Formats: sequence, C-alpha cells, structure tokens
Amino acid sequence: MINVEDMYYMFGNCSSLKSLDLSSFNTTNVKDMDIMFKNCYSLESLDLSNFDTTNVEYMDNIFTNCSSLQYINLFNYIGKDIFTEISNNNNLAICINDFEQINNGIIV
Repeated sequence: MINVEDMYYMFGNCSSLKSLDLSSFNTTNVKDMDIMFKNCYSLESLDLSNFDTTNVEYMDNIFTNCSSLQYINLFNYIGKDIFTEISNNNNLAICINDFEQINNGIIV
C-alpha cells in the first residue's frame, strides 16, 4: 500500500465496524484522509500506531459521528495532530506510549 495517496471516506458509513487494526498500513504517501471514519457509529477501538500523516494535506472531520470510540492507539504515530478531531468524545482513552494514556484529556 505504499503508493496510496487517497484514503478519503475509506471506512465511511461502516456503521457496524467495532474494531480496526490499521497498524500495518503504510500511510507515508497519503495526502487525503478527510472523513476517513465518518459515520462509524459502532467503532470502539482503533489502532493507528504506525500512521505517518506527515504528507497529509486534508484530514478534516476524520472521526465525524464516531460516538462509540473508546480507545485509539497512537504509540508510533507521526505527523499532524488529530487530537482536535477526537477531543469531543467523553469516553475516549488514547494510548500515546507504553507509559501514558490520555483519558478525557488527562494523562494517566
């Protein structure tokens, strides 16, 4: 998947999707991730640990209507800040490394 440049709406409307491990995705050349998970209402767990969004130009509303999202792994995540996209979810835990996890905006 190294040549992929567009992930626009890739998982959009996958309303029954509960968990997704994208740690093996090579996103080095991706430029568009707009609304990538839009309307994934049932999505609870997401592994983006090896995402590299350095070259991404469009990443608006990536988590629109992901109201069940409870856990995101960003352990080796590189690139643009996606925290603004996910900050409105009250039940979300974000793994940022082996020692820290963010729960509701507080590092624990």
